[in-house]
Amino acid sequence: MPSTINSYLLILLLQTFQSDMLSRQQILHAIIREGQQLMASGEVEEQPELEKKLKLLQEQWEGVVRRAQQRKAILDNSVSQWQTYTTQKDRLQVKEYFTSHCTIRPT
Repeated sequence: MPSTINSYLLILLLQTFQSDMLSRQQILHAIIREGQQLMASGEVEEQPELEKKLKLLQEQWEGVVRRAQQRKAILDNSVSQWQTYTTQKDRLQVKEYFTSHCTIRPT
């Protein structure tokens, strides 16, 4: 398991990545809209080919988004497990300290 600091760094990197994805998704949608407008206006000679390429681009992007969501879920789960582990470890250390140092011994 990664350290807590590494986990939070990974989360920050993922959030940056997701923000970047959102920006790129807006660009992608603008490109697709522009392509559709060109086809609608009749400015494109190979409309079926452009339509096919735009659809493929959209499908590939959806695949990227799905993989990013899967990786985020894995990371969130790992961080949650790490936090549970550290909390339990800390509690056991406190319990061990009090057990070993605060025991009443018969004289």
